[in-house]
Amino acid sequence: MKKILGGIVVILIMSSFLVGCSGSNAADKAIRTYTWPNGDKYEGEWKDGVPNGQGTCTWSNGDIYVGEFNDGALNGQGTYKYANNDMYVGEYKDGLKNGQGTYRWSDGTKYEGEWADGKPVDLIKDSSQQKGQP
Repeated sequence: MKKILGGIVVILIMSSFLVGCSGSNAADKAIRTYTWPNGDKYEGEWKDGVPNGQGTCTWSNGDIYVGEFNDGALNGQGTYKYANNDMYVGEYKDGLKNGQGTYRWSDGTKYEGEWADGKPVDLIKDSSQQKGQP
């Protein structure tokens, strides 16, 4: 229940953020910056009150995503750099790694290949060093 209410509050805040825009296209597609109370920040294109198009999301923990959004979710090509310097470059669908992508750990070890629902499908590992699943 708290998550639902929190989501509604975020939508209302984001919607009210765009109300002050003038012109009929401003609310449909505009480049804006929004910072949430916890320090998370989104800068990029918006549509209907949510991130949509190209944008950058910076989380308060230090994670950064630069890429495409659709209806508020990571969707399309993007680069996600984790605070610990791990990085994923590839495709997303509905907020999850999906399609072709490469996950590289900060020590240089990497997996590359097909992803589905956030998990590796048929990946090639280019290092003999063992790591956990991204």
